[in-house]
Amino acid sequence: MKKYIRSFLIKRGWNRLAFPPALNLDSHFYNSLKHLKLTNSRDELKLLNIGAGSFRLNGWTNVDLKAGSLSGNWKNEDINHDLTKNIPISLPDNSVKAIYASHVIEHIFEENVNFLFIDCLRLLKTGGVLRIVCPDINLAERAYQDNDAPFFKEIYGDEITSNEESLIRYFATQLINNSSNSMENSKIVSVLKSDLTREEKLNFFTENCSKEVHEENPDDHVNWFDEAKLIKLLTNAGFKNINKSRFGQSSISVLRDTRHFDSTLPHMSLYIEAIK
Repeated sequence: MKKYIRSFLIKRGWNRLAFPPALNLDSHFYNSLKHLKLTNSRDELKLLNIGAGSFRLNGWTNVDLKAGSLSGNWKNEDINHDLTKNIPISLPDNSVKAIYASHVIEHIFEENVNFLFIDCLRLLKTGGVLRIVCPDINLAERAYQDNDAPFFKEIYGDEITSNEESLIRYFATQLINNSSNSMENSKIVSVLKSDLTREEKLNFFTENCSKEVHEENPDDHVNWFDEAKLIKLLTNAGFKNINKSRFGQSSISVLRDTRHFDSTLPHMSLYIEAIK
């Protein structure tokens, strides 16, 4: 098969220098790191994966809460960091070329997100990129309005109860997960059908999430995001070049490898990149 593809491409003008003989995608992936112009040593110029969970990839320094139930496969160079404490990540200013944070910011409160974005700006070198991937509330709202149970079932499986609770689980999990802070379904329905604005409704639920309960359940969602809100928060943090992206369409070649990046629930995700 490889021989056939190679013959086909050569006939159309591709030469040996333009196309790798072995079609080795792994080599292409690691070679693409060169496009980041990593002339500094790893200690001087880092690639950060914030909220890495159990995901590990050569060349990247992972930042996560070691005690979290989703965290694993720890290495010595990983950074144990609690994003809810509003303390800087223990790295120097202007020492990071790229930051990847996938399905992280929905797990922390807005004040924590604000602090994180300011800290990311501090860490990045000029021209460095912050790529954010998170649940898109617009998609969940559409699924709720259309009574699209399969959308939520793909996320929660058989845990789906009512359509309203599926929506709230999406961005304010502790209110419906049998915690000490659970909200009655009748109250949820009442708020959703009230005359409050869309943003007021969403904020009502996240503002009723307890920080004390969240300390015991750090994997719960306690925040919501759409494109406008995320761009506003990044702008407030000091980023000036902010762009909406899509699955596998990063401005950095190494992040376009979807075998490793953007693979978490792409059907429900929002992609944004901010450049320092």
